[in-house]
Amino acid sequence: MDPFVNAAMVLADPKGIKPDYSYFPFMATLNKIASGFEGMALIVCVILLVAAAILFGASKLTSSPAAARVTGTVFIVCIVLAAVIAGAGGLISWATGIPLV
Repeated sequence: MDPFVNAAMVLADPKGIKPDYSYFPFMATLNKIASGFEGMALIVCVILLVAAAILFGASKLTSSPAAARVTGTVFIVCIVLAAVIAGAGGLISWATGIPLV
C-alpha cells in the first residue's frame, strides 16, 4: 500500500476532533444571534397560537367547520413548531452524537 495514503488517513482522522465553541472571537456573537432568533421564533409561535385559538373559538360560534379545521391545524402546528424550536439545541446535540461510521 502507498505510504502517502496511510499518512493522509492518519492526518484526517476525525476521532480526535472535538467542537471548540470558543475558538473564533465571534462565537459569542453567533450564540447571541442564535438565541435571539430562537426567542423571536417562539414569540411568533405564541402570537400565532393566540390568534388561532381566538379564531377557533369564533369559528365554533359561527358554526364554520372549515375555519375550525384550519385553525385547529394551525394550533397543533404552532405547538409542534414551538417544541422543535425550543429543543433545537438539544436536537442538534443529539444528532451530533449519532455514530455514522
